[in-house]
Amino acid sequence: MLSFLLFLQAAGIAMPDADARFMRRYMPGYLAEVQMEFFVTPRGNVLECTVLYPRVSDELGAQLCEPTIGKRLGSPARGPDGERTYGMTAATIVRSTRSESPSERDGNFVPSPDLVISVSTMPGEKERHTVNVLVLIDEEGRIQDCESQARSEDGFAAVACEQSVGHQFAIHRGEDRVPARYVDSIRVDFVLDTAAD
Repeated sequence: MLSFLLFLQAAGIAMPDADARFMRRYMPGYLAEVQMEFFVTPRGNVLECTVLYPRVSDELGAQLCEPTIGKRLGSPARGPDGERTYGMTAATIVRSTRSESPSERDGNFVPSPDLVISVSTMPGEKERHTVNVLVLIDEEGRIQDCESQARSEDGFAAVACEQSVGHQFAIHRGEDRVPARYVDSIRVDFVLDTAAD
């Protein structure tokens, strides 16, 4: 039995959307859990692929990714103007057995934050809070536009967007091998600075 956990978002900026047929067809059947990241063209085809989890050799990573290159993933990313653009998206596939309960197959891969922001106070008793923001990254790896993925996170997202503006992100090349702007989701962790007390 397959459980698909797709991390795909929708807002003014939109991530590429992986089609379920793509996932069934190109995901490896012999691994219990695989997290892959795809760089997708404005037509929705996979241009680049990286295995994020589990750690595999470059050779095995290439073998896992090779069948996906050039294939249609699903719908493409959209920039803040609504136009199709390049985009990054991650997809996780978890293969479970009938004996596993849903809580036992939540997956092992926890992505590292793209940015950590130290704060002196946090609402409630929290010591850490994570938000994901959608970003449009320009040809030089700088954020051109940023917005919240969840309306309930608007306050945190505004700070995350403000703080991420000065950071350098990966530069990806389009089909013409020229650096291209693209949509991505970045994970920002707010961490309580206990030394500030």
